[in-house]
Amino acid sequence: MHRYLDVQDDLCREISDVLIERAEDGCRIPTTRRGFVLGMSALERCLNLPKEVLERPRVAIRVIGDGEKEPVDIINSFFLRNLHRIRTVVQAGGGGPMLKTYLGNRPPPHRRDVLADKALLEDLLAPRRLPLARWPAPKPAKLVTLQQAAVNAAMRDLADGGMLSINGPPGTGKTTLLRDVAAAVILDRADALLGFEDPASAFSPADLVAEGGRRQTLYRLDARLRGRGIVVASSNNAAVRNVSAELPLAGTVAPDVAVRHFPGTADAVHGKAGSCWGLIAAVLGNMASPDADAVIRCS
Repeated sequence: MHRYLDVQDDLCREISDVLIERAEDGCRIPTTRRGFVLGMSALERCLNLPKEVLERPRVAIRVIGDGEKEPVDIINSFFLRNLHRIRTVVQAGGGGPMLKTYLGNRPPPHRRDVLADKALLEDLLAPRRLPLARWPAPKPAKLVTLQQAAVNAAMRDLADGGMLSINGPPGTGKTTLLRDVAAAVILDRADALLGFEDPASAFSPADLVAEGGRRQTLYRLDARLRGRGIVVASSNNAAVRNVSAELPLAGTVAPDVAVRHFPGTADAVHGKAGSCWGLIAAVLGNMASPDADAVIRCS
C-alpha cells in the first residue's frame, strides 16, 4: 500500500479506459460484465497478481447519476489515501489515543459481555445512569433494554473522551438510539450555557483578513462550550446521510411536543416546506469529495 500513491494515477487511468464504455454516439453507457472482466484483467496485469487470488465477477453494477455534474470516481480510492496518511502518522509515533485504540494498538484493559454479565447490565440500567433528557419521539416509540443500556454507557464512558462501538444490522435501531444520545448532548450543552450570565460573552470576536485585504469579523466559541457535539462517521456515506437528513424531519418528534428550532431554515436546507421541526443536523459534502458526507453536526 505504501507505493500505491506513486502508481495511483496511471492505474486509475488504465482501469477507467476499460471500465468506461461508450455507445456509437460517444455517450457513456452502463458498465457491463465484460467491462468488469477487462478491468480485472488490467489489474492482474498491472499489479502482477496471480490468477488464483482473483474471483471473477458475477454481476454488473449500474450507476445512475446527474450527467451535468462531475462523474463519480469509478475507482473511489480515497480510502487508500486515508489509510496511507494514517500509516504515515502512526509510523511517526503520532495519532493520539483514540486512533491507537481504534487500530487496536491500545486494547481495552478488560472485556465484559452485557448479555452474560447480569450485574453489569443492571448497573447500566440503574436509574442514576439514565440521562435527564430523551428524544421526544412519537408514541409509543421507546428504547428497548439494550438500546437504553448503550445510551447510558455512552454518556457514562464518553464524558471525558473515549470510544464506544455499537454494532447492529440495518433496522435494529441504531439511529433511534443515536437520537437519545443527541438529546443528552444538547442537555449537556444547555447546562454549560447556564454558566454565562450574558449569552454574548460565550463568543469572542476574531478579525479575518481575506484576499484583497477585505476584513471580516468572525466569532470564536468559548472553550467551555466546545467538544459538546456529535460527529457520526461511516464508510457508508448513504447510512450517515440518512441519519443527518432524518433528524430534522417533523415526523421524528411527537406532534404534541412544542419544540421548534429555526424550522424555516431547516425546511430550506432539506428542500421541502413544512417538512422539518428544527435545524439540528444537515447533509454536508458533494460528489467531488465523497467522504465529506460522512458527518453530521448537532446544534
